[in-house]
Amino acid sequence: MASPRATISIIKCLSPQKIHNVSSIRQALSPKSPATKSFRQTSSPKTPIRNSLSAENILNGLQSPIFKIDTPYKRRIVNEGLLDECRTVLGNGAFGTVYKASYKGKEVAAKVIKNNKRIDSSIDMEKEVSFLRHSNIVRVLKVDEGPAMTLVTMELCGNSLQNILEQNPIRSEERIFIWISIAEALKYCHKMGVVHADVKPKNVLMGSDNQPKLADFGSAIFIEETETTSVFHGTPGYAAPEVVRGNIPTPLSDIYSLGVLAWQMLSRTPPFSGLHKHTILYLTGKEKPSKRIQARKRYKIEKKVRDHNKKLKKEAKKHPKKKQKIIQVPNQCPFKEDILKEVEALKKQKEEEKQKRKEEAKQRKRDELEKAGLAGLVANAENKQMEHDSLETITDSNKTEKFGKKEENSLKAYYKEFKKVLDEADVILEVVDARDPLGTRCKQVEEAVRLAKGNKRLVIVLNKADLVPRENLDQWLKYLRKSLPAVAFKSSTQDQAKRLGRRKLGKKSEENIQGGTCFGAELLLSLLGNYCRSTGNTKASIHVGVVGLPNVGKSSVINSLKRSKACNIGNTPGVTKSMQVVQLDSKIKLLDSPGIVFENSKDADASAVALKNAVKIESLHDPFTPASVILKRISTHQLMEMYDVTEFTTPEEFFAKKAARMGKFRKGGIPDTLAAARSILTDWNSGKIRYYTVPPEDKNTHVSASILTSSLKEFDIESFAAEEKMVLDGLASDSSKSILDPLEISSTGPVESTMDVEGENESDVKVQSKKGKKKKKVDDKKNVPVQRKKKVDPIFEIEGNQQLNQIKKLAFKKQKKQAARSAKKAGVLADVLSGVNLKTDDNYDFKTDFSIK
Repeated sequence: MASPRATISIIKCLSPQKIHNVSSIRQALSPKSPATKSFRQTSSPKTPIRNSLSAENILNGLQSPIFKIDTPYKRRIVNEGLLDECRTVLGNGAFGTVYKASYKGKEVAAKVIKNNKRIDSSIDMEKEVSFLRHSNIVRVLKVDEGPAMTLVTMELCGNSLQNILEQNPIRSEERIFIWISIAEALKYCHKMGVVHADVKPKNVLMGSDNQPKLADFGSAIFIEETETTSVFHGTPGYAAPEVVRGNIPTPLSDIYSLGVLAWQMLSRTPPFSGLHKHTILYLTGKEKPSKRIQARKRYKIEKKVRDHNKKLKKEAKKHPKKKQKIIQVPNQCPFKEDILKEVEALKKQKEEEKQKRKEEAKQRKRDELEKAGLAGLVANAENKQMEHDSLETITDSNKTEKFGKKEENSLKAYYKEFKKVLDEADVILEVVDARDPLGTRCKQVEEAVRLAKGNKRLVIVLNKADLVPRENLDQWLKYLRKSLPAVAFKSSTQDQAKRLGRRKLGKKSEENIQGGTCFGAELLLSLLGNYCRSTGNTKASIHVGVVGLPNVGKSSVINSLKRSKACNIGNTPGVTKSMQVVQLDSKIKLLDSPGIVFENSKDADASAVALKNAVKIESLHDPFTPASVILKRISTHQLMEMYDVTEFTTPEEFFAKKAARMGKFRKGGIPDTLAAARSILTDWNSGKIRYYTVPPEDKNTHVSASILTSSLKEFDIESFAAEEKMVLDGLASDSSKSILDPLEISSTGPVESTMDVEGENESDVKVQSKKGKKKKKVDDKKNVPVQRKKKVDPIFEIEGNQQLNQIKKLAFKKQKKQAARSAKKAGVLADVLSGVNLKTDDNYDFKTDFSIK
């Protein structure tokens, strides 16, 4: 039996009035006592009772009888809203009071709600969500509406999670079980299109079997609702920030409330506990502060930073860093004098060696002058004059060399990458241009493959085969196969990064032949697969190196075989800087290498290199020479039709007319012939000007036939004759779409040079560079920019662009300066020669005795 103090505390909770002067428990519990009367008066929904009662905590018959909902008394409740007798109150909320009742012989919970406009939407929602059926949701049996009250009948549950948390802490297993159960209930609600919008411990009830159940759907809404209302959904502290800001609750809002519920089960207190609800709403709904600061504050910070830096500089001046002292020999060292003497002798020896080298250099110069005599002095003066003139049109040699290395990198480094590919590869694919296979074929590459360690195979790939006629392609294949295996190929020119188009063998319909589709990939893959199988019974893994001159399409061939853009590509040489490894399949790896241009002479033909697209067009100092070579190979009528220009007689006239047609003009309305010449080279290299070469009649294969003999078994192209015919037919139909007929020209011949195998001589490779920005020369004495002489532009020599007065003035000025310069040199040279005596014993200083200013 409970103690009297416990019973009195229960009675105090039942009545809003305080009980004074209670002499005994029976008097307090009698029907005539003030406590009982106050309990009867406050049992209506107007003044709900705070605590809940049950059979375990009601003493000596305090529990009132439950009423039956399925009797006429229910009609009186919903019509009049009054209760004559004291009923068992299970709990209360913002919208009504929950009583214990019976329905169809079972104990249920009856929620009595007083009707008003503010809670009509909640009543409607309780009625609409009554279809929810889940083991973790309180089931709503029926909803009865009346003029005064609304009676909601639901299944009976025990205590709420809020009361459980206030009494004792919950074990971790129970917390996890409760949280998972409520999460399952919310998942079911969201699946049915309902958002609870008020998840909190007070709305989590424990069933008869200790099963957590979610209750009170008065604030719930449907997910498809988009109309905004002024009604706040939820409870401060549990509502999500977006709901506090006025947005409609979403399933994410329920997840936020579920997280708050987990927090409260761990800490037994909700977030922002003890604060006013307005403060809670503010803290929940406030957004992140802006990063912007006031101007006065920003200026204040900048001022403090300046003051701080100023202070540091001032301190640094007071305490400057002292230079590191030279470590001296300590006085206690027994051999100090000997050590100092050795150091002094070593310094003196180095100084003498340095002076001796200077004297030897001077003596060599004197000997060269004595051997050369007067003719040598004149030749030396002419060489210096030529060097001086070259400086007027070309920037300083050091700057040019530095800029060239930046633009083109070092060809020596490119050769090292080529050596890596050659060492790792089992098969070498030498990619050549089908328009000029002999001109883009490198003899030294084939020789390096033949001399390399291991039994390496070499295959020639005629890329850009769609740019030449079918008959010419057959002739080149027949010619090249006398020495090496050769296949025709056309790389894909599509722009997408993946799934590049490839023409399958056997499909000859015109709709399958597209301009950007790849041809010949399957034939080349078949040859490589045949080589893998030829090594043994099982298919072996191989490395395939792809080499060739710049811009012949090495990276494009790899991308076409891979059917994705695995390597960077571009229409300018030098895009590939180092070796790249591309995994084609489980057995084949492709090795991409940078292109190399080898030259064995300083006077190599720059025009031939430019026509092979081996250097960048922008880096050419003289694009007119190779462009003029192109014009000589094409008839005047074809050029007029191709570029829509009038008749011309000289290349300079054509460049001027083409620049005007392009809209390229320089200052003064003069046509930009430099841009026109570069555009001709661009059209030549890009394929707009179609051309082809004819194979030579001689049988010179340029490579030993031993390579072909050893590679016939693995690369038997005759076994793939049918597939090759399909590829060539597709290429022929694709190349026939061209408007202009290709031009037949003579080949420039294979690239020949002495390859720097050891990589020590960097001067053997030629680096083309762009011309850097010229800086104005400044006179050191007067600090005034030096005005350079203006040269006559070759464009003025074209008919129609002549400016006679200006040309006459420039020519006269140039002639006058040249005469003065020659007279000065002659006078200085005569003075020098008059004082030179080869038989004298006096020391001759080249700097002091011979100086031409």
